[in-house]
Amino acid sequence: MTVATKTISVIIVEDFKLTRVGLRCALNANDDIEVLAECEDAQEGLNLIQKYNPDVVLMDLGLPGMNGIEATIKAKEMNPSQNYCTDFSRP
Repeated sequence: MTVATKTISVIIVEDFKLTRVGLRCALNANDDIEVLAECEDAQEGLNLIQKYNPDVVLMDLGLPGMNGIEATIKAKEMNPSQNYCTDFSRP
């Protein structure tokens, strides 16, 4: 018997290109995860979240302009059932 698995859809919102590309490569190595889109700022992230309605959003907190905290609050208002993983680390 074959068990169907649901693919987890992801959007990456990260301004640091190396981190964004690394996350995409790591996630794409898993057959159960599909990166739908990626971007480098919060406003574009909100547009992509509204367009694609992903299961998970990986959101950097230290984004230029609107920060990731504000963007996550706005996105959760659009869809409270989405899951968010946030990160902020700078040398």
